[in-house]
Amino acid sequence: MQIDDFDDYFAALHGQRPFPWQRRLARQVCESGQWPALVALPTGAGKTACLDIAVFHLAWSAFAGRQLAARRIAWVVDRRIVGDEASRRAALIKDALDHATDTGSVLARCARALRQLGGESALHVVNLHGGMPSEAAVIRDPITPTLVLSTVDQIGSRLLFRGYGVSSRWQSITAGLFGFDTLVLPDEVQLAGPLQQTLSGIVREQQRASAWASLPRPMHYCQLSATPARVADFSIDASDVDDPELGRSLRAARLVELAEVADRAAMITELVRRCLAALAADPPSDEALRLGIVVNQFASARELYERLTKALKGSAELYLLTGRMRLLDRDRLVTELGTRLLASASLRTGARPIVVVATQAIEVGADVDFHRMLVEAASYSAIRQRLGRLNRRGHQAQSHALIVYPLKGSADDPIYGSALSAGWQFLKQQAGDRLHLALGEMDASGAGVAVMPQARPTPLLTPAIVDLLAQTQPRPLIEPEIAPLLHGFDAREPDLSLVWRSGLCGDAGQMDLTLANAVLRVLPPTALEAMTIPRSALLQWLSSLDGAQTRQVDSSDDIEGDRPDAASEDTQAARKVLALRGERWALQDARHVRSGSVVVVPCEWGGHDEFGLAPGSKAAVADLGETARAGLQQSAATVLAPARLLNWGYADTSAACSELRAQLALVADQAATPSQAATVALAALLDAASTPGAAPVPAALAQLAAAGFRVTLCQGLRGSTGFTLRALRPSPGDFGDQDGALQGTGEVELDEHGRGVAEAAARFALGARLCQTLANDLQLAARMHDIGKADPRFQTMLGNRDHTRQLAKGAWADADLGSGSARHEAYSVALLQSFPAL
Repeated sequence: MQIDDFDDYFAALHGQRPFPWQRRLARQVCESGQWPALVALPTGAGKTACLDIAVFHLAWSAFAGRQLAARRIAWVVDRRIVGDEASRRAALIKDALDHATDTGSVLARCARALRQLGGESALHVVNLHGGMPSEAAVIRDPITPTLVLSTVDQIGSRLLFRGYGVSSRWQSITAGLFGFDTLVLPDEVQLAGPLQQTLSGIVREQQRASAWASLPRPMHYCQLSATPARVADFSIDASDVDDPELGRSLRAARLVELAEVADRAAMITELVRRCLAALAADPPSDEALRLGIVVNQFASARELYERLTKALKGSAELYLLTGRMRLLDRDRLVTELGTRLLASASLRTGARPIVVVATQAIEVGADVDFHRMLVEAASYSAIRQRLGRLNRRGHQAQSHALIVYPLKGSADDPIYGSALSAGWQFLKQQAGDRLHLALGEMDASGAGVAVMPQARPTPLLTPAIVDLLAQTQPRPLIEPEIAPLLHGFDAREPDLSLVWRSGLCGDAGQMDLTLANAVLRVLPPTALEAMTIPRSALLQWLSSLDGAQTRQVDSSDDIEGDRPDAASEDTQAARKVLALRGERWALQDARHVRSGSVVVVPCEWGGHDEFGLAPGSKAAVADLGETARAGLQQSAATVLAPARLLNWGYADTSAACSELRAQLALVADQAATPSQAATVALAALLDAASTPGAAPVPAALAQLAAAGFRVTLCQGLRGSTGFTLRALRPSPGDFGDQDGALQGTGEVELDEHGRGVAEAAARFALGARLCQTLANDLQLAARMHDIGKADPRFQTMLGNRDHTRQLAKGAWADADLGSGSARHEAYSVALLQSFPAL
C-alpha cells in the first residue's frame, strides 16, 4: 500500500474523489505519523472524513509493519446523542471492509492489513450511547481496530476511571483501553473546552509516568472545529475554494434576516407566523419545501411543535427532533425521514412540505439540508453551525434564514452567556437587518473572543487527583467529582438514563418490587431503549404526575453538562423510581439517585410520545426491551405478565390473566426441561387472548417454537403472576462485564473455559506486542483463573447436582456458598498455593 492509494480508497468507499483538504491531511498524517493539534474546517466541508483518514492511516501503518497509528479511533461530540453522519460513515467503512471481495482492490488490501493486527475482524464499530452494566464491555477484543462514536460524558468518564454504567471491576480496564493506543477526535471542540483541558492533563500525566515506567502507545487527540478560537494547525486553502464541489458549498450565499422580539413567548409566536407565511408563499416547484426551525431550549421546542400542530392542520409533515429521545425512537424517526433531508444534489419530491422543529441536536453531525431556516439567536459559533444546514451543498439558487433575538433575558443567557448578545451585535454590525453569508467567509475573528462561547473554569487534572481516581475497588473515602473535569465547575451534574418497562406493577397498579426484580433480571435495561436526560427534567416530570405545581425549568436540550438552573432545586419528586442497589433493583427517591445512574419506571406512567420526552402525555409508553435486545445481538428473552400483555395491545387481559394462572402448573412442570410443545402452548395462549385489531405478538415470542427457552415462574407480593422465558443458547451480545452475564444461558465445562481464556490471553498479548515473558505469565494466569470453581458448593450453585464433571458456567440455582465465604477467585489462589504441582 502507498499513501497515494488514499484517493482510490476514498472513491471505493464513497463513490467520489476526496476533497483537496482530505487528500492533504491523509498525506500529512501518514508521512509524519502524527495528527495536527487543531483542524479547522467550515461546516459542510466533510470533516467526518477524518474517520476515513484515521482508518487508512492505521491500515497503511499495519501494511508497512509500523506502529504509528492508534488502534482505537474515538469520535466525540458534546451532545447527548451521537451525530447521525459520523455513525452512518463508520458503519459504511466497516461494511465496505467486511465485504471487500476483490483481492486486488484497495479496500481488500486495507482489510488484510487491519486483520494482520490480530483482531477478530478488520474493523469494529461501537456506538457508545450510554452506560449499562450488563453491556458495558463495549470493546471485547482489545486488539481489533475499533471506531468508537461517543459523547463527552461517556468517553470522558471512562478515561477518568469512573465510566458511567461501568461496574467498579471494569472501570480500570476501560480506562486502560481508552487511555492507550487511542486517537480521540473531539468534534466542535470549542463547545467542549473543559474536555480539551482534561485530555491535555491525561497526556501530561502519561508523559510524567513514562519517565519511570515503560508504557504502551499513549493516547493522542486532535481537535476538530468549524469555529476555532485560535489559529489552526490545519485548514482549507485555495485549492478547496477552487474545487468544483466543495467550493460551491463554501461560496453559496445565504440571505439572512435579523429580527428582534420582546421575549421568548413573542419569539415562538413570531416563528409560528413566519413558518405559516413561508409555507403559503412557497411557489410550486419540482422539490418539496424543507423548512428547519432551531431553538435553544427543550420546552420552547415542545411548545412550538404543539402550536404548529394546531396551526398547520396536516398541511405539512411536521417533526420534532430533540436530544431527549430513546435511541431506537430516534433511529425510527431518522429512517422515516429517510433521504428527504440529507444534503444532496438530486431533487426530492413530496406531496407536502416538511417542517422540522429542532434543538441543538441538529447542530453537530447532522448532514441535513433545508431551503429555509428560522433560528433562535445563539452564540455566533452555534448560529454558524445551524446555517451550515441551509443550502448545505450550494445547489439551491437562493436560500433564506431568519434569526430571532428575544430582547428579554438574552444579555446573560443561561446557555450561551454573554456570547449570545455579543454574537447578535456582531451580526448587526455586518449589514444591519439583512446580510449575505457564505460558509467560507463567516469569520468572526475581527470581533474578538466575545462572540465565542465563554470558557468554563475547569479544575486541573493533578497527580493527586489521578491517584484518587485510579482507586476503583474499593473507592477512596474522599474522591473528586468528574463532572467539572468534563464540563467545568458550573456544569450541571451528569445526566441520568431513563428506561420504561412494562410488567413492574401488580394487579393493584402499584409497583411490585419482587415482580420488578424478576422482570429486570430477564430484561435488564439497555442503552438502545434509554433516554439520557438532566436530573431536573426527571424530577419535574415525576412531580407533575401527582399534580405538583412546579416552575418549568427550561434548559439546553442537547448539550451535555449545560449550566444549572436554580429552579431545579425547588422541584420535589413525589414518586420513587427503580435504581440498582448492588445486584438488585430497589425503590429510591429520584432526588437521591446518583449521577450517571440508570432509572426504570413503569410504562403506565406515560411521559413519552413518538418524538421523545413528553411530560404532559398520559398514554402508556411502548416497552422496547425485546427490540433492544435484538438490536444488541443478545439472546431472546421475554416476560409474560398481565401488565405486559396490556402494553402489547391485548385490550382484554381478564381472560388472559385467568389463563395464565391455569397454565402455572404446566409451566412449573416443564421449567426444568422446556419443550417445543410448551413454547407452542404459550404462544397459543397469547393468541387466544388477543382481540381484533390488537398489536401483533412481539418478535421474541414468535421464536419460542424454534428455540429452547428456560421458563421460570415469577410471582409478586400482591398476587401478581407471570413467567419469564430466556433462551438457553447465548448470543454475542450476552457477553457483558458482569460475572453472571452468561450464567443461566448454557453450560460450559471448566477445563474448556480455562483453555479458551488462555488462548484469548495469548492472542491479545501477541497482538499488543508484549514481551514473551509477560505474555507467558498472562497465559498461565488465564488458564488457572477459575479453578476455584471446582469447589463442590460452587458446582451446586451452578446447578451441577451429580458433580460428574466440572462446570465454569451453568444455570444458577438457589444454593449459596454461605455467609462470609470467599469468592471463587480466592479459592483459585488457595488451590495454587496448596498444590506444588500447580
